[in-house]
Amino acid sequence: MLFDRSWYNRAGIERVMGFCTKEEYGRFLHQCPMLAHLLDTIPYHEVQRLPLKLPPRPKSQGYVRAPRESQTFVPDYAASLS
Repeated sequence: MLFDRSWYNRAGIERVMGFCTKEEYGRFLHQCPMLAHLLDTIPYHEVQRLPLKLPPRPKSQGYVRAPRESQTFVPDYAASLS
């Protein structure tokens, strides 16, 4: 069974971190087996994937990266802290 992040968070993280109430957590534990049962009732079959065909990579146009000094970046002030 697959769960998206919201299910994962409710099952563990939210409870431990206090982000959901005991009632919400209890409701999750009650509803989870029902959802698993519902998912079991859906017929499952493999889907054949067609091979992926990528177009040829274009030839280089002679890109040259701009000098670092001309780019905006965040200076590493933390490195100078003791």
